[in-house]
Amino acid sequence: MSPKIPASLAAGLLALAAPLYLLDSSAMLDAMVSDGLTWPVGVALCGGLLAVLLPGFAHLALLCLMLVWLVVGVGTGPAAIVAAGGLSAWSLGMALLHHVRSKPPAGAASATEAVLLGASIWLAVWGAMLHFPINVRGLYLGLGLLPLLWLPLLPAGVWSDLRTRASDLHGWMRSIPLWAWTAGIAVIGWSLRWASFPSLSYDDHALHLRLWTELLDERRALFDVGSQIWATAPFATDLLHAGLSLMADADARSALNLALALALLALMARTLQRLGTPSWVQWLLVVLMASTPMLGNLLFSLQTELLLAVVALAGLRLALEARGGWRGQHVLGVLASAALCAAIKLPGAVLGVMLLATLALRWWQLRSDVPGALPRLRWPALLLLLLLGFVALHSYGVAWRLTGNPVFPLYNAVFHSPFAPASNFSDTQWIHGFSLRSYVRAFFETSRFFESGDFTAGWQFLVLLPLAIAAAWRRSVPAGFRLALLPLLGFGLIMFSATQYWRYLFPVMPIAGVLLAALFIGRARWWPAVPAVLVLLCTALNLYFYQDTSWRMQSAAQTAYTAAGQEQLTRLYAPAAVLTAEVNRRAPGARVLYSPDAPSGATLHGTALYLNWYAPAREARFAAIAGTADVARFLDDEKVDFIILNMAPPRKHGTPLAWLHAYLSSHGMALAREGSFTLYRVGSVPTPYRPLFDMRRARAEQLLLPVSAAGITATPQPQILASVPTQRASQARYTVHLRCASGGGHFVAQINWDAGEPYYRLVDCSADELTFTEVVPVPALALKGLVYLTARDTPSAQVEDLQVELY
Repeated sequence: MSPKIPASLAAGLLALAAPLYLLDSSAMLDAMVSDGLTWPVGVALCGGLLAVLLPGFAHLALLCLMLVWLVVGVGTGPAAIVAAGGLSAWSLGMALLHHVRSKPPAGAASATEAVLLGASIWLAVWGAMLHFPINVRGLYLGLGLLPLLWLPLLPAGVWSDLRTRASDLHGWMRSIPLWAWTAGIAVIGWSLRWASFPSLSYDDHALHLRLWTELLDERRALFDVGSQIWATAPFATDLLHAGLSLMADADARSALNLALALALLALMARTLQRLGTPSWVQWLLVVLMASTPMLGNLLFSLQTELLLAVVALAGLRLALEARGGWRGQHVLGVLASAALCAAIKLPGAVLGVMLLATLALRWWQLRSDVPGALPRLRWPALLLLLLLGFVALHSYGVAWRLTGNPVFPLYNAVFHSPFAPASNFSDTQWIHGFSLRSYVRAFFETSRFFESGDFTAGWQFLVLLPLAIAAAWRRSVPAGFRLALLPLLGFGLIMFSATQYWRYLFPVMPIAGVLLAALFIGRARWWPAVPAVLVLLCTALNLYFYQDTSWRMQSAAQTAYTAAGQEQLTRLYAPAAVLTAEVNRRAPGARVLYSPDAPSGATLHGTALYLNWYAPAREARFAAIAGTADVARFLDDEKVDFIILNMAPPRKHGTPLAWLHAYLSSHGMALAREGSFTLYRVGSVPTPYRPLFDMRRARAEQLLLPVSAAGITATPQPQILASVPTQRASQARYTVHLRCASGGGHFVAQINWDAGEPYYRLVDCSADELTFTEVVPVPALALKGLVYLTARDTPSAQVEDLQVELY
């Protein structure tokens, strides 16, 4: 029997099973033990089948299958827009390079240089458009399509070069054993699937998604530093996301991050190839980089480090290939990389300077060489330098004009902007001292250096990187490896000395990954096996601890492949954002006050009012509240329409938040609840509640516990006080009078409804006698609720009275 017959049958079974796995977010995953096991087994089966069915194209086919699967996860629409955006940037960059350079005898411009230059031009154009109310989807789509018209006009050498590169890529893939290729695809695909999660991160919903929302609502950027002090911080990443999302008419973060991660791995392989590294070593180090837990963490959000890492590695690759001096090869590409680094993040300016220094050192190394027939830059390139300067300095100029501080809110002790305290911002949580001990600790106590679990820093940077740095100085190692030390150590040491926050080092981690190839260069034939074993060990350790890098990885990556799964993830990990969407549905243009610990107003189609350090002036006004009258004045001054509050933290008596809750107990309408968050509408008159239950006046048959003259003693053992009907009410007001003899611990305010989520609130027993009042929504299908009495972290709390009212 032909081996293709059972292979075809197995392929048919896979074809039937794949849609079930793709569409099911829970049952199938449980039935197959775990998502982490299902993925590698499926990739291994596909690799084996392709080896039989398509022996000459198994590598390419498996890669294409992985890419299709990943694209489905991030959304085909946004993925198509991101791909078209990349093609547009390449076409624009190619056109500009062919106009500003003298024509060489042969060869085409670098695709990396073209994309960097094209992306820079697009950010310059979009950056200028931000200041005018013209940012609409149609205009962005039209402008984005214009460079594609140039594609048929590109020189024939460009297309022949692309065909040659495609052939070389296929040959490179086939040079890697299929079993190793399949294992690597399994690791890379498993890692990159986390990009399919919706936008859930704290910083995204506090800041990074805001620019996109403003373009949708206002058709321009507002740069409201009074409401968000980071509004003028370098915004190239947010602008890139906003432009792509505007064109896609959807959040393009997932597709953008997937594209950046793929570009990062491709650039690593290409750089290693230029340094003469064998293909199997290239693949080994690319897979090692894909297994790095920090990469998975960055796939969840719009943090700047992923884009900065791609730009820095692209700039380094061009610098390593540069020839011909300041008018020669790849000068514009390195300049574009440096400009983008500065536009992405203030520390990126340091990285940009290091890339320029690497380029200068490369020229110095080649000072005695006589270049051949290379393209030379002509005077029109000066115009591009002006645009690159605009890209690099735009956000700093905006910040200086609006706040008086070009790096606002940083270094405000120097510039004294009135929009922030006159101090130099520093998060002391991540300051552990610049020392070798701190560096080593980061690998074992990672949670002290980043918001993650321990052991997730990337083991190759402890086990292999120090050895690679030493190995790079051997004479047998190409000079390019020593050049890579300049941005790696220059940026890495400066950044780590400023703060020991591990994520800030990610931009040079891929460069460190490239440097690891120096370990494989040795005279003995057996020597490469030694670092190979260490690389495999680090990869295994990275994968073992990978999912500890984010609490969101408690959910399977496959969950995000369906709309229902994405909604489930958003409700679980970003409940305040769900309530923000509810406000958008009910009252577009509203002004919403957010809980200090959850400033999740970036997607609000209105005005987000924060109460934490993102809005120092408002935070100070709120901190001065000392009663409900002050709350009324504060809400009136801020013109607040809705409030989203977190009910999880213990309620402390006498604080501004406690007074806000007290005010809402009479003037607030509880509209919705998601997780521990409640959405309130602020009313101008008191809400007319009707009495339902009063512990002191209730009939004996209504009470499930005896009530003495002193009340009831709540203990750590939960007790049911009464069962109360809901009477089809929409909200309930819960009031309890307590006496806390111990002066510590908590009383648990709790009502378990027979449908929907229970009401559960910790009341801080910090005063001898206190009254707690709160308004909560009643679940729509609830018919009754059980009122519980419980003390927590204290032997007892005396409940003198408890009342429940309905509206």
